[in-house]
Amino acid sequence: MITSCYCYTKLRSCFLLSSRRSVLSNLVLYQNRRIPPRKFSSRAVVKSPILKMGTPVNDYECMFGKEIFKTVTMLQIGAPGADSLRDVAAIMKEVTVEHFSTFAQRNEEILQYQNARGDPGLIEELSKFLTNDIYREPVDSDDLYINNGASAGVWDLLMRYLLPGDTVFVEDPSYKAIVPRLQESEFNLVGVPMDEEGMRMDRLEEKLAQTKMRTPSERFPFTAVVYLVPVFHNPTTKNMSAERQRRLVDLARKYDLLVISDDVYNLLCYRSPESNDPETARPPKRLFAFDDKKDPAYKGNVVSSGTFSKFLGPGLRLGWYEFPPRMQKWHRSHYVFDSGAGKNPYSGALVGLALKKGLVQQHVKNTRVMYAERIKACHDIILSTVGKLGVKCHLPDGGAFLWIELPGSTTSSQVLEASKASVRFLPGHLASPTGSFKNCIRICITWYETKELLAGVKDLCGYIEQVVRK
Repeated sequence: MITSCYCYTKLRSCFLLSSRRSVLSNLVLYQNRRIPPRKFSSRAVVKSPILKMGTPVNDYECMFGKEIFKTVTMLQIGAPGADSLRDVAAIMKEVTVEHFSTFAQRNEEILQYQNARGDPGLIEELSKFLTNDIYREPVDSDDLYINNGASAGVWDLLMRYLLPGDTVFVEDPSYKAIVPRLQESEFNLVGVPMDEEGMRMDRLEEKLAQTKMRTPSERFPFTAVVYLVPVFHNPTTKNMSAERQRRLVDLARKYDLLVISDDVYNLLCYRSPESNDPETARPPKRLFAFDDKKDPAYKGNVVSSGTFSKFLGPGLRLGWYEFPPRMQKWHRSHYVFDSGAGKNPYSGALVGLALKKGLVQQHVKNTRVMYAERIKACHDIILSTVGKLGVKCHLPDGGAFLWIELPGSTTSSQVLEASKASVRFLPGHLASPTGSFKNCIRICITWYETKELLAGVKDLCGYIEQVVRK
């Protein structure tokens, strides 16, 4: 744990002076203070210019350049589009004005340091929302902690509970942003194969038996981490079966593993056994619920990491954990929570009010209907145009992506080389810790409005056909 203002100042300097990739791996070393850090990169700090016409206004325009969006359809972007964000902006305007219309109830306190768990009103309303509108099973408000979003939440957990040299097991393929970060870190990254039921437990158990793991201690109670996306998986869209989730909990207890369940797409559910209506469909049972507190063997090995980014907006910088009790004690005394207090109290209080007024619930219903129509239309285009060539694409019950499998020896890199001036996507091998899935393509259906999205998918299919027929 970081224990001094000096360490905090040093970390802050590292953020300003080094690249994002170097920071993520070196933060682990500062957190645990067991070995000296590697030398940071010397990328210069560039002052932000005054915003002018043509200046990038989001991360994607900074990464790719603003001009490219005028000519290229960027199907790799996994974020809400402008149409959705405009609706959320209206919600935030309404609750902001309402919240600050009176100070009789000390409403100005959302500008103050917050308690460690986050805004109490948000926690209460989030518990109701997840229980009644999403999971349709109890979510205990005592288990909820507010954080700055799923990515920050995952890294906080890794820095707290792992030492350099410890192992992180991930699905193969996995979330494309975490794979290179883990490869560049001081952790040992191990990919575990998947099939139609999610991560294969037989292969995980084999790899656990082959991996040298340290003895758990009070400060570091977990020997390794399993990170996975069990519901509407990114990138394959598959769901982990209930049987495998139970088995994973058993293995976590046996080997003292921390299981981080990245539950960021659960809310984007379009169909379920109970309902084909996107407004009422219920997502598969989350992994956290399988680690039952009533079980005699219960230890508390699973954390659920959720976020508002996928259905409200990433700019809110707001997410949550569902924590087992034994992990809550540490988070109350963690330096960041102790000195900085709760995460994002301003956005948290306003989103809590939006939940209380039912505005978020209606937005989620509208978003589900819109995304369900988009993903079905994209899927239909793919199968009707290139399905005859042996291209495969599963229609998922939820999530933000379609996973396309190319036939024979055709690779996604060949398609991207042909299409990059017109349409781009995520090649499958970039999401694989072993560099596999070279014949796969991931596209996202959330960034563009429907007409532009479908035009881009048609263009992509044209390039796929061109490459396959060569």
